[in-house]
Amino acid sequence: MLTNRELETETSNNDYFGEPNGDLGFNFGYIQSSLEQKYLIECGNNKVMAIKAPSCLIGPKVGDYVALINDGQHSFIVAVLEQNENEASVDIKSDTEITMSAPSVRVLGTDNISFTGKQGHLACSDFKVTSRNMELVAETADTRIGALSHIGKTFKVVLADLLVRAATSLRVIDGPDHQRAKETSIKADKMLVLQGDLTSIIGKSDVKVDAERVHLG
Repeated sequence: MLTNRELETETSNNDYFGEPNGDLGFNFGYIQSSLEQKYLIECGNNKVMAIKAPSCLIGPKVGDYVALINDGQHSFIVAVLEQNENEASVDIKSDTEITMSAPSVRVLGTDNISFTGKQGHLACSDFKVTSRNMELVAETADTRIGALSHIGKTFKVVLADLLVRAATSLRVIDGPDHQRAKETSIKADKMLVLQGDLTSIIGKSDVKVDAERVHLG
């Protein structure tokens, strides 16, 4: 197997990636070395320098058994027939956009599925997510939803600041409702009503009621 220095020296003696060598047409062999997207392939008694054809979506690696085609000027790897390692990953690389179009597309990962990119966009008329456990992490998030319904057994929120603004608000609590704060301020521009079959206002030091008119009883 050639070292990177030997491969670089061999490829620098000619322009592009070597004088045409090997038999015309299809050849098969094992990748001996790779450098800068150039691959040295041993085809029987010959050694051929080739590059990956755009149609070969799987990235070749050293030790892989590949098929290549020679047009008399250049040699191109057109397919990876056998990988060197059984557990080796299948790499699909392209310098241009890849488009898949079909009435139905399914992606199945029995262990893991990972999507990574600088930007992402997902547009669907109907979209459903089903997961036993889900975690969402983001530095900032903006949501614009026409109508939102949340149905669950438990809902917990821990925030540093909370601001809620709505045109109208209605809360219905079937059981006890407890509120606890260091300080509470309630201000109504027009009317404030506290109503209950049994109403108790308890102050530890002072209770103050101040108005132009105070009605008791």
